[in-house]
Amino acid sequence: MKPSTFFGLLSLMACSSLGAQQQFSLQDAYTYALKHNANALNAGTEVEIGKQRITENVATGLPQISANANYSYNIESPVFIFPDFINGNPDEFTTIPAAPLNQAVIGVNGSMLLFNGQYFIGIATAKQFLELTRNQKAQTERDVRFQVAQTYFLCLVSEASLRTLDSSLQVLMKNVEETKALYTQGFAEDLDVEQLELILANTKDARIQADNARKLAYATLKFQMGFPAQEEISLTESLESLLNLGGFSGLVPGLKDTFEVKQRLEYQIMSQQLAINEYQIKLQKAEALPSLSTSLGYQYNLFNNDRFLAGSGTVGAQGGLVWGLNLQVPIFSSWNRMSKLKQLQLEREKVLRQQAYLEQGLQVDYLNARNQVMDNFQRFQNRERGFELAKKIRQVNGLKYKEGLITSLELSQSEQQLFDAQQSYYQALFDLLNSKAALDKAMGTF
Repeated sequence: MKPSTFFGLLSLMACSSLGAQQQFSLQDAYTYALKHNANALNAGTEVEIGKQRITENVATGLPQISANANYSYNIESPVFIFPDFINGNPDEFTTIPAAPLNQAVIGVNGSMLLFNGQYFIGIATAKQFLELTRNQKAQTERDVRFQVAQTYFLCLVSEASLRTLDSSLQVLMKNVEETKALYTQGFAEDLDVEQLELILANTKDARIQADNARKLAYATLKFQMGFPAQEEISLTESLESLLNLGGFSGLVPGLKDTFEVKQRLEYQIMSQQLAINEYQIKLQKAEALPSLSTSLGYQYNLFNNDRFLAGSGTVGAQGGLVWGLNLQVPIFSSWNRMSKLKQLQLEREKVLRQQAYLEQGLQVDYLNARNQVMDNFQRFQNRERGFELAKKIRQVNGLKYKEGLITSLELSQSEQQLFDAQQSYYQALFDLLNSKAALDKAMGTF
């Protein structure tokens, strides 16, 4: 195979591999995660279970129909004993079989609840449970999006760090080669070469660590999204574009000291738990109410004294059609119902205290998130200015180096200074985006 053909195939394979990568914006990552993340899927399943629970509760008050069949074969039939009046011997006894050899009973029964104090309260309670599971689903989806956002930011930062290190490595390797040439010509010292080689080795180590961190970040993102681990993904967002979407310049001055806690899903879930507790108290009180139901049953009998029931001597007879009412009136339960009611009332007191505690805790979470955004925004602005200054210093020192005014070591030091400033800038940007996501979550708007 010709070299040109070989390299052509390699290029084609590389293009195919890149084409196979699935690209994700941050919103795309959210959408994919909500469809494939195990926790999000389970939360959706819980909602479906809640719907079926309502159907189950409604069905208990609707007509119930059942059929039954019973067959018996009397190996040794029981008998009735009577004085032998038929033959005129009253002092002697005779026997009559009490049951046929084969006997079968087929019946159909229907029942329906007419009145029960717990029935409608139970349906209302099940509906509250459904609303609770829906809010829990929304909370799970929010947490999934939050985790995906944090890891998405981390992937972008790791990519930016890797690009910075690659750029620094190119400059350092060039400086090492140039300094070695100067040392050979006697215009540089051996110590200059060794110092540059040490910086180069440290930068290579940092590059390996950054690449491992990038791979781990992408693996974590795919795990959180429910994306196949063996397939590759690429991200279409940039840190700068996400920064512009944040609108931090207008956001930070307008942050208030408090927020409306009812916007938080945690508070809504706690309120629903309190409502469910109220319904459970009503449900327990309804146990003292009467319950009325009706039933209708039909039965048909088959019997035969032959060996097999299906023989020619089989006789059938109606067993009866019975309709009835069943009334149950609770009178005294030895304080069992009262004890259950007291437990539920005590549980309600606990939920009320937890709700007040949660409300205070959510306000603290908001204040912490607000302060983090304000601090990180200030830090980001400082790091941004430092990054710009480091770029100017690096540019000036590059010109000085070409004119022979500074050594290659000084140029490498300015390059390292630029690298450190750039890393600090990206870290500050990462912290700012994370704190903005945490603030949105604390305000119930994420």
